[in-house]
Amino acid sequence: MASLLEFVSGFLIMNSMAHLIIGLTGARFLSLFGYSATANIAYSIGCMVAGLAILFVRQDPSAVVSNGLVLGCVSLWVIFLLTGRFFFAIFANDR
Repeated sequence: MASLLEFVSGFLIMNSMAHLIIGLTGARFLSLFGYSATANIAYSIGCMVAGLAILFVRQDPSAVVSNGLVLGCVSLWVIFLLTGRFFFAIFANDR
């Protein structure tokens, strides 16, 4: 059962990255909250919170915080959240 919950947690965390990128680029993609960019960003935040909540409930919080894979995923997600629109605006015209 623990492996299944860890799988679901990882799935939610990585799914949040895809919806964050789609939301930041303004592409239309179906999420739980609709097709808009804002809906995808909100869904991304929800997936990230749910995935981390599962990890923190199932494991010792210090083990989660010291897990390099989790820290890498969350760090990249935060970097994309903070800088994604900026970099998309710079590189979007190079197509």
